[in-house]
This record gives sequence, structure tokens and C-alpha cells, in this order.
Amino acid sequence: MLATARSSGLRWATRRLLSTSAVEPVAAGAAGAPPPPRATQIRRVGRREAIWARRRELVGGAEPSPALQRFAERSLLDSAPSAIVALDARVFGADVRVDVVHSAVRWQLANRRQGGRTSKTVADVSGSNAKMGNQKGGGRARHGMKRRNIFRGGGKAHGSKMRDYSFSLPKKLRWMALRSALSARVAEGRCVIVEDGSLPSHRTKDFVENVLAPRGWDAASTLFCDVHAHPNLLLASRNFRKFDAVRAIDVSTLDVLKRSQLVLTTAAVEVLSERLTKLMR
Repeated sequence: MLATARSSGLRWATRRLLSTSAVEPVAAGAAGAPPPPRATQIRRVGRREAIWARRRELVGGAEPSPALQRFAERSLLDSAPSAIVALDARVFGADVRVDVVHSAVRWQLANRRQGGRTSKTVADVSGSNAKMGNQKGGGRARHGMKRRNIFRGGGKAHGSKMRDYSFSLPKKLRWMALRSALSARVAEGRCVIVEDGSLPSHRTKDFVENVLAPRGWDAASTLFCDVHAHPNLLLASRNFRKFDAVRAIDVSTLDVLKRSQLVLTTAAVEVLSERLTKLMR
């Protein structure tokens, strides 16, 4: 439905652009210009340029919005502000599209399903194809082979089979959903930016006492995102069920929505901004 609405909007914009011509007056006495047949010359803007300009305006990528300003903390152990980070408003300040986020979550959950339920039909069970007895004269009911579903050990009628639940979702919608999820966390004030995501110790006790408890993250679920994986952080947080650490190139919409607190490094902010604005150029 989203693709249909967008395509109809683009067709409407295309027809409107083609029906009205953009004009630009050119002075008659300009240097190097051929003498015009009249006082002003009408120059039409190219058809393709006008169409793509309108399309960029519809998707919101015509002009970047002013950057969002956020303070970056020194590290996970030191919460003192050290610098100001400019967040791209197209990624961290975009409109939250609930319908697109819902489609992306359904797409991720459907692709996770194995669909491994299966059962044996009459053709799969072992047994003879011979008729169990005579048609008449045996004193019993008329039956064929013993692999039928009415007998013990026979096949199952209309049994479950292997099924693929996955479906495709356009990349633009997937990235739009991730931009909406990141923007929602920033708007809610649940996004923290740090400069350094490394830890000196790999002990879970030190990680909870020095990182999670001072910020109140021990009671809330947290998602940490950085460009590279930190060994001490992975070892310290693997026993803590409410903390996830992922790379910036692997983060998904479901990862952001599953945790209530988002922690990004400055390097991860740059990677996400470059990745999620690639199709908007």
C-alpha cells in the first residue's frame, strides 16, 4: 500500500510538472548570446531534471535539515561531556513512520522462522502397496493398502510440510525503518553518545557496578553500537541479558526497538549517517 501511494504521488507530480513549464528570462543583450527573436527568451527546464527534482522533494532528500547537536561523553566509565557531535537530521531527526517500522519488523521476524514442521504422508511411510484382503468373502470391510491414514502406522492426511515464511522488502523501506527507529530514540532522549566504548576489565560485576548502575541502565535494557567489537565489553556483557552489543553495519530496526536505551559511539554515528543516506543522494 505504501509503494502504491508513493508511485501514485510520483505520477501526479510528474504530470503536474510536465503540464506546467518552468521559465527563466534571459536578457536580450547578454554578452555572447545570439540575438533573440523577441525581448525575452523562454527556456524550458529539462524534463528529466524537473521530474527527479520533484521526486527528491517527495522523499525528503532535496535539502538536508539543520544538524542536531548532542554532547558526547568521554567513555563508558566517564560520563563527563567532552565534545559536541552534529547528528544528521535526515537519519536521527526524521519523521517516525510507524507503518514502515511495522513492515520491517514483520520482515525480520518472518525471515527468522525455520518452517521445519513436516509429517509423513501415504507416499512417505513404509509398507506394501498390496491389497490387504479380498474384496468379497472375507467378512471384513473393503480396504486397499495398509499405508492409508485410517490405519495405525499409516500416513497422515493433509499433514504439515516444509514452508518458507520469508518475503522480500525493498532496501529503501528497510533503511527508512531504521532511520525512524533511531529518530524515535533520539526524540525520546534515550540516545547516549560516547567517544570510547572500550573497557579495561572483562568482569561482569565491574561492568554492572561501573557502567550500568551509575547511569541507571541496569534496570533498563540497553543496546550498544560501535564500529568494531570490543572483546572486554563482549565478555563482560554476555552474562547480562538486558545488554546487547552490535556493530554499526549489523544493527537493525528490531535491535533498536527491542532495547529501551541506545548507546552510540561517535564512529558509529558517522557510519550510520553515511549508510542510511546513501540512497537519498
